[in-house]
Amino acid sequence: MRNTRTKHIENARYIDTVELCDYLSCGTNTARKIGKEAGAFIKLGRRTVFDIRAVDAYMEKLKKTPKVEKGTYGENHRI
Repeated sequence: MRNTRTKHIENARYIDTVELCDYLSCGTNTARKIGKEAGAFIKLGRRTVFDIRAVDAYMEKLKKTPKVEKGTYGENHRI
């Protein structure tokens, strides 16, 4: 069953919450949070689906965002 679901995700544009959890390897609440933050959340009646392209773009954006190391401050920081 898992192989079928994986093939479905690779070919799909929209996936449900369970498939998004599998795709992101996370729990339901985290998957929904990421889906909403990515702007991928679509409500179709009682069914919720997520645009996988929007999720991918959001994850790429997160990956490219530079992180500030602890102990370093911006130029406007006063001690």
